[in-house]
Amino acid sequence: MTFDRTMLIDIDWPKPDRAPPPTPRRDYWDRCMVDGCILAGEPVDYLYHEESDMTREGDRYPDSGWRLRAAPDPIERD
Repeated sequence: MTFDRTMLIDIDWPKPDRAPPPTPRRDYWDRCMVDGCILAGEPVDYLYHEESDMTREGDRYPDSGWRLRAAPDPIERD
């Protein structure tokens, strides 16, 4: 499976001592969409990436395409 680097947040390596060196951190931030109930303390139920569609001309911080969503009703867990 392959991913574009912009789609990854973090990697947990099974053998960290054999992992490649990390790349430098960016000095800017992209925005992501977060449901208001998550900001109010509800847990994240869904984290996914989609094509960026909320960036407006002149935005200082463009839309990253990441979405953090919470279900309005509790989700029955497996």
